[in-house]
Amino acid sequence: MAGRAAGARLLAVIFLALAGVLVIAGLSRRDRATTPVVTPIVAPFVFPEVFPADITEITLENRRTNRILTLDKVPGGWRAADEAGQVVEIDVTKVPRLLRILSTLRYNRTLDDSALEAYGLADGGWLIVRFRAGSPYTLRIGDNNPGETLTYVRRGNDGPALLVAAESVSVIAATMEGLQNNSAP
Repeated sequence: MAGRAAGARLLAVIFLALAGVLVIAGLSRRDRATTPVVTPIVAPFVFPEVFPADITEITLENRRTNRILTLDKVPGGWRAADEAGQVVEIDVTKVPRLLRILSTLRYNRTLDDSALEAYGLADGGWLIVRFRAGSPYTLRIGDNNPGETLTYVRRGNDGPALLVAAESVSVIAATMEGLQNNSAP
């Protein structure tokens, strides 16, 4: 009988241990179910339907310097022309980065378009990027915000001003300057 009693106690201990594990597992599962899942907010694309491979033509117009550079996709690369329509040599290694920026540019805020002058967009912006990716697109670039971390831009000729990362816009401007500085007269 002593053996039976010891076996019954052992079974009781095992049963209590398993019950404890189940209670602990249930409590932790309930805690996970009530803990809110934080989903990061992803900023929307300025041009959500544009992919780098779809871009076949880009015109960069710097209204401060009155320089215009037009890039046309041709078999095997890109051909560039200046504001007079003269073909110029460019550093084609800078073009893929420009394509990537245009197709992945994101904005984090939409602003009231009644203050376009304050955003540097009243006269259409200082840098205008027109490109074709099946359809024509226009990006008008204005001033930076006071913290110099964001830039005011506008899609097309109307609609709200958008805030985009100033770093991305500086890449567009630097790409234009780099393309032009490497061009031959």
